Amino acid sequence: MVLGSKAWKPIARVAGVAALYYALARIGLSVATLPGKVSPVWPPTGFAIAMVYLFGPSVSPGIWLGALLVNLGGGSPNFVAIGLATGNTAEALVAARILHHYKVRPSLSKPRDIGVLVGGAGIVATLISATIGVATLHLAGITPSGQVLESWRIWWIGDALGAIVVTPFILTWYRRRDHAVPDASPREVALLGAAFVAAIALSFVGSQPSAFLVFPVVAWAGLRFGARGATAVTLLTSAIAVHRTAEGVGRFVTGDPINDLYLVDTFLTVLMVTGLLLAAVVSERTRVQRELEAANRELEARVAERTNALRVDRFRLEQAQRVARIGSWEWDLLTDNISGSAELDRLFDVERTPGGSHYMVYCDKLVADDRLALNDVMRHSVMHGGPFATDARMVLSDGTLRWLRITGDPDGEPGDVAQMHGS
Repeated sequence: MVLGSKAWKPIARVAGVAALYYALARIGLSVATLPGKVSPVWPPTGFAIAMVYLFGPSVSPGIWLGALLVNLGGGSPNFVAIGLATGNTAEALVAARILHHYKVRPSLSKPRDIGVLVGGAGIVATLISATIGVATLHLAGITPSGQVLESWRIWWIGDALGAIVVTPFILTWYRRRDHAVPDASPREVALLGAAFVAAIALSFVGSQPSAFLVFPVVAWAGLRFGARGATAVTLLTSAIAVHRTAEGVGRFVTGDPINDLYLVDTFLTVLMVTGLLLAAVVSERTRVQRELEAANRELEARVAERTNALRVDRFRLEQAQRVARIGSWEWDLLTDNISGSAELDRLFDVERTPGGSHYMVYCDKLVADDRLALNDVMRHSVMHGGPFATDARMVLSDGTLRWLRITGDPDGEPGDVAQMHGS
């Protein structure tokens, strides 16, 4: 039986995860200088969490296999290797479950996502591996009773740092770029790189290094390059800081390896969270701004569409009025101005003006007796309410007599009418 390409894909993915986990674990063990063979930083934790989050629990066998191989290769007994691998795998499964439960986005573009990743995956889930791992080492006689608590604290901090530093880097770089982050020019990328090199040189090299000089660079990366920039700069800083501290060089070296661990891990955690929060704030602000711009464009399009529809409706109304020989009007009693349709002006033989015409412009066109009669019925309608209708005659410029049927209806209470409309 030959497996198809689709059948081989999950197997290849598990094998790839196992190989990468093994490679990262060897890097972590290279700085395992603390009591109990415990590493101050464990990059595979962040890698494992990211893999399970991105590809699901189906890749967990690769994590377990990679952890098993690295522990067997380090000379651990079978029982110990199985226990450590189980703890590492359970940690990744729980952390990924937390991230999915709270719907954390891979772009980490919201402060809430960062809080869940740091608190849920970085602090809570890593308790699992530390507890299972140290318990296994103690039961195997590798970690003495007097070192259990300290080894557990070191293990937990190392795993937490791996989750906080490595997981965000993989998540933000695996997915497509966050388009809410504005583009930066190649020149700015080069300037950021130069600033990073200078900050690292001043932070971890020399007789009086100051690690805090890298903070402005991380802030710059987060503000201008988003979460990708912040995670990349912090990951590089983490690698250099841990390496230099393990060598006994740098700002965080105090003569006590355990105290050194606390200092460097706290510094790197604050560095990563600061960069991610700045990137999230900028991303959220830019996203909201773009959503508002899109909403404005949509509103403008709807207004234009509605305006065009009204223009068409008005044209059709004018055409219908012309065919029916009916004109409509609105009379503002405060200004004595009448706004009428085009057909009204045509029927009254009045030159059309954009703002309408005075009431008397239309009344003067009527025969005197009919003008007086119209004024009476309109006055009665204003004072007592109710619609009116009357016939009136007018003489055109060529002397032709035209009969008009004038109707109207007041807008308002009797005696307090400000407008009237009719035809």
